[in-house]
Amino acid sequence: MSKKASPRHATLRIIALVTVVIIFAEAFGYVWVRSQWHLTTQSIAKERVIHRKLIKKNKKLKAEQTLLKSPRELTRRAREELNLRHPTPKQTLHIN
Repeated sequence: MSKKASPRHATLRIIALVTVVIIFAEAFGYVWVRSQWHLTTQSIAKERVIHRKLIKKNKKLKAEQTLLKSPRELTRRAREELNLRHPTPKQTLHIN
């Protein structure tokens, strides 16, 4: 018997090798895509939590802004924090 493989046997080996390489490539691709999907899903979940917190914070800030712009609050802060008073008639200058 000859030690050399027949051309048909060599062809079968090449086909088997190519098949194994393709299977490994597909398995690697599947694992990579799955891990990317998992990381993306986690990132989206984190961003949703941050988004909800920012929406709540924005609502609170809008309520606070409304309060701070109210004439009653402006008057109160001017008196208490800045010690401002309405001018007396002597302090008022009328221009005609």
